[in-house]
Amino acid sequence: MMDGFKVGTGLKQADGLAPNLFNMALEYVIRQLSVQTTSTIFHKSVQLIVNADDINIVGRTRRAISDVYGELRERAK
Repeated sequence: MMDGFKVGTGLKQADGLAPNLFNMALEYVIRQLSVQTTSTIFHKSVQLIVNADDINIVGRTRRAISDVYGELRERAK
């Protein structure tokens, strides 16, 4: 089971600025992850699906997903 996290401040739901702020803040972090960015999930163990202000981690195993989540969490600090 993964640990949750508390959000103290942020933007209102469906705020038009949210996707742009998300892209500016996390693009660098996502690019630094040890996730292969080419091909599809059929040819790798983990894939990130990032859209607007959502990040989905798709993986072949629970361990692979957990590892990428942990790396994402650490790099985002």
